[in-house]
Amino acid sequence: MENEERPAVHWQIEKNAKFIVISNKPIYKPTYEFINRTKIFCEGDNQKIRPPDEFEDSVLSRFEKGEHLFYLMYEDFEVEKTGARYAFLLDNGQSAELLPTKSHPNDDFDDDDLRKGILNAPGFLPNL
Repeated sequence: MENEERPAVHWQIEKNAKFIVISNKPIYKPTYEFINRTKIFCEGDNQKIRPPDEFEDSVLSRFEKGEHLFYLMYEDFEVEKTGARYAFLLDNGQSAELLPTKSHPNDDFDDDDLRKGILNAPGFLPNL
């Protein structure tokens, strides 16, 4: 089996917002910088991924013990040209920045507000 056919994670970083983007295949997008491709570790029924050392220290610090990361993925997060499926790995601060703000404490925001807040973030544009 060729190396490219084995399950792996392709790591990219969005250059403006410094979002980490993981995918099953390469993503060719001008605002993304490819970092490395790493294997998936199988431990019993679990699969684990580890970030490549090539990331800047400020990015690697998000993966220290006790830090929480959030996977953000939509059902249609797929690059049509390559069929790559991808997700964003966000830390607490990055995920909080994407949430819409309320004008008044008693106001609610709906799913559309959340969707607009996420998709209007600089790191998510332009669309793939």
